[in-house]
Amino acid sequence: MKEITKIEKNTFIWGETEELFVHSLLVKVIRANDSLSVQVHPTDDVAKLFGREKGKSEFWYVLVADEDAAIYYGFNKQMSEDKIISALENGTICSHINKIPVKVGDGFWVPAGLVHALLKGVKVLEVQNPVDLTYRFYDYGRVDKSGNPRELHIKESLASSNLSATSVPIQPTAVLKDGFYHKKLVCTPLFDLTEVEGKGIYKVNAQKTDLYVYDVLKNAHYSLKKGEELTFEGEVKIIIAEVKECII
Repeated sequence: MKEITKIEKNTFIWGETEELFVHSLLVKVIRANDSLSVQVHPTDDVAKLFGREKGKSEFWYVLVADEDAAIYYGFNKQMSEDKIISALENGTICSHINKIPVKVGDGFWVPAGLVHALLKGVKVLEVQNPVDLTYRFYDYGRVDKSGNPRELHIKESLASSNLSATSVPIQPTAVLKDGFYHKKLVCTPLFDLTEVEGKGIYKVNAQKTDLYVYDVLKNAHYSLKKGEELTFEGEVKIIIAEVKECII
């Protein structure tokens, strides 16, 4: 077991991000100081059409949520490519996307094809397959420090997007077990994520597979190989990622 100390940190125009690779996962901590661009990730099949081998899906766990914080999450009605293009041209595309209020501890699975964006005042832990492939759909007409608009990927975004209406996800319920609250955040072919919260002594044991553990209270990342154990004491709030063998 070891703490992961070498984390790349980047500051960009509207926020900042820390990122690392661990156990075939790409993990990021992203802070949106202003609303980030509306974007979409392709499926494997669509990625191959544009010369890439793999698409991308990810999970967001909300670490910080300012007052009135929200995210964009999928279209709120059935869309067509013509309707999207028209909305992009007249700047109304965001009115066709679910705007979901968020609070600390909320989790959101963002599958390939789902249009999405972190909005101002949200900080998330992002866990995904190790492919950093994003198509930028819309950027609110903003420009960078040099006065130039950032590149958009309209063709790729249209090809990647799920045009169906997306339901607002229901947050899972925590279950009390051995004095700690366990919340199963998501189960995917790539990884399973669980939140554990409580007070006392809690041991994480990598019995079946490698684990990634994020200490929410200390912003510390840990890597456990199969057979290793990690102990937490006192106030405990951690996210455990169980890595599936299919991506190792």
